[in-house]
Formats: sequence, C-alpha cells, structure tokens
Amino acid sequence: MTIALAIMNFYDHGATRRDFRDLAQELVQRGHQVVILAKRWHAEMLPGIRHVKISVSGIGKTGKLLAFGSKVRRYCRENSVDALVAFSRIEGADFYYLGDHEVHAHAPHWSRYLSPGYWREKFLEKRLFSPAAKTKIFALSPGQIKRLGEKYRTPEARLELLPYGVPAESHRMSEAEIRLARASLRERYAIKEQEKVLLMIGSGFHNKGVDRAITALSYLSREHLRQFRLVVCGKGSVSKMDMLARHYNVRDQLVFAEGISRSALLSAADMTLCLSRHEFLEETPLESIACGTPVAMTAMNEYALFAEKSGGVVLPEPFQLRDLTDLLHRLAAEADFPEDLKQKAMALDPDLLYHRVQVIADRIEALKK
Repeated sequence: MTIALAIMNFYDHGATRRDFRDLAQELVQRGHQVVILAKRWHAEMLPGIRHVKISVSGIGKTGKLLAFGSKVRRYCRENSVDALVAFSRIEGADFYYLGDHEVHAHAPHWSRYLSPGYWREKFLEKRLFSPAAKTKIFALSPGQIKRLGEKYRTPEARLELLPYGVPAESHRMSEAEIRLARASLRERYAIKEQEKVLLMIGSGFHNKGVDRAITALSYLSREHLRQFRLVVCGKGSVSKMDMLARHYNVRDQLVFAEGISRSALLSAADMTLCLSRHEFLEETPLESIACGTPVAMTAMNEYALFAEKSGGVVLPEPFQLRDLTDLLHRLAAEADFPEDLKQKAMALDPDLLYHRVQVIADRIEALKK
C-alpha cells in the first residue's frame, strides 16, 4: 500500500509525535510505501520514507489547518494514495489519531467565544466527528470516546480505543540493571541512599508543575525534607526553577539531570511526579509504571484510573498544594507506603503497553482486505 501520514507541524518530542514516527517506521518494515506530508518538520528526516513539504497560508491557526487539509487531500488524489492517516485535524482522512482534545473540552475561557478562530475550529470539529463523516477515529482514552458520543453522536463503529502505549525504549529493566541505574544516578549527583528520588521529566517545567513540587518541598519539616531529592530532566527554564528553589530554601534538594536515558531515570527513581497543568493525555505516568516505578499524578490526566490500579497515587483536581504535601509526608513517615506502591507497579506486565502502533498498522492494512 501507499500510505500518507499527515501532520501540520512535527516536533521530535511528545507522545503524538512519537507514535507518528513509530507508525511510519512500522509501516515501512511491513513493506508499505510511506509518504509524510507536513508543513514543518522540526527533526531529522526518517530514512526510507518520502517527506513532502506542504506550504500553506491562511488566517490564524485554523485557517492554515483548513488549507493544509485541502492540499493534503489533493496530493492524495493526484498520487494514488491508498490510505491517509491524519495526526492533525483533516476532514476526509481515512483515520484520525485523536492526540488532542476536542476544542476546549476542559473549561474554555468565555473570551474564546468572541474569537472567529474558535468558531472555525468548531466547524472543522463538527465536520470531522459528525455522524455523516467517514473517518475512523483512534482514541487514546475512554473519556474521549464518551465526549464524542455525547457531543457529536459519533457512531461507535467509527471510534476505536487504542491500547495504552509507551515507547519501546521505556522498557522494564532487570533487577541488576535497575540497581546499576540507581547507583549511577546517586553517585553522579551525590544523592544519599536514604534519600528518595522524586523524578519530573519532560518539556516545559512550568506546565509540568515543577514549581508545584518545589513549593511542596518547602512545607516539609527539615527532618522530612532531608529524605527527598527532586530530580528534574528535560527542556525548560532552569533559571526560574533554580531561583524558586533558592527562594524557598530547598535548592539543596533540587537536581537538574542531563545525559541520562529516559528509561534509566524512570527506573532509578523512587517515584515519578506528573503535575501537569494542561496535558490531559501525558503518557509519562504510563512510562513510569512500565519501568516499575510508582507515580503521583493529578486527576486531570485521563490515564489516572489505570495508573491508580498500578502503583499510582492520584491527586484531586483542582490541584491543591496541601494534597501533594500530605503525600510527601506519607512517603517520608510511612516506610511501608512507598514499598506497597512499588510492588503494585512491578506487578504490572509491561508488555501490555508496547503494542499501540502495531494495532494502528493492523487497522490501516485492513482497508485492503
């Protein structure tokens, strides 16, 4: 088959971009011809795959997206493409990967209703999800399926819940490898054995809630504070977080790590903190559990119910600093509590989390059967 994968802008980070990349490579391995259609590609080109730049102009983000979709459909018609898989909202695609939420599904600000862009987004959304449309929707959470059914009466036959997915590199290490990763991290940053490593990982430290964790540490007693190190890794404003930690006099508990693989960090940590302000489908909790490390996350994340059954602690929304501080007190004061969470995380079979891309590829191939 000749299969087109379309995305408006590709950045080499985030779960949606990772699945886009992995799906392209999976399809090539299966012997298909793959072409990538993108307005901007902010990463290395994928080998064995044709990359086509789609230049568009329009008014606002949605205007450009509508123009992008029109040019993508034209390309597919003119080049005998067998299947179009859209990772951006494109009307008429065979498949749409729902890597984002429908327009402002969570608490839209009233001023958005005054924006022409908002109504253009709503128009595109209705065309994509309406009962009359044909596009198959790949959903990432049960909440997405529920909302589309309630809001747009999208037929169940067009909705498929994908399995929870994590990258292959976020693999469960052997016990010996975990001990080595743990020892290496602690030696590198002079972390004492009795100190619990709280890990925060990803791009955008403010959005990820690093400031929330720093502030919570400042409310601990000196005795409990000495039991923690907050290890932060990723892209963000180091200077702002450093300044905040100094302001609260907890800078000695803060480590900015770099040059360590994601799986090694997740395996070496005692708990991963996922306190994002805006990311409803952040998959770091799933990666952490796959690596056998318990996670603390906010109820905003739509993977919360799954994570809670697998060594996760879910903090209620709206986020309250006291809830996080109470959790840290429990981790410091109750020796059995963190160990119980660890055992639950280790009990999950991580193989359940590695097959999302293969499922998508199977559905695409079924078009020709």
